[in-house]
Amino acid sequence: YGTMKKPVHALNFEQTLSEINVIHQKRKIIAVDSALCPSVRKGTLCIFPGPLKPGLATGKNLTPVGDFSVTATVGSASKAELFSANTEYVYNLALKASLIIRRAFGSGKSRSGDRLLLSL
Repeated sequence: YGTMKKPVHALNFEQTLSEINVIHQKRKIIAVDSALCPSVRKGTLCIFPGPLKPGLATGKNLTPVGDFSVTATVGSASKAELFSANTEYVYNLALKASLIIRRAFGSGKSRSGDRLLLSL
């Protein structure tokens, strides 16, 4: 869910999450989002168990999402860095994240059907 041409963002996030929960009941969600972090070097991918808080860097109060999360650091602290991040740079970080996820979880064709990827 979410592409460069049709991203999941604050205006369609809740609706998209509702659709995912209806269509993919009882599946694990891997949430992927860009992030600002002053203590992490730009370009770093952080992978952790548990949900991420989409929109946190921009002051949005959206529902936490994900059983597992991947964040791609695109800046240190300024909202301007988030909104001015080069599209190709963000795409390359997303590509790296997808390759890591594929390597960790296989092709995504789970025998138990319990995997789902949400890219924000």
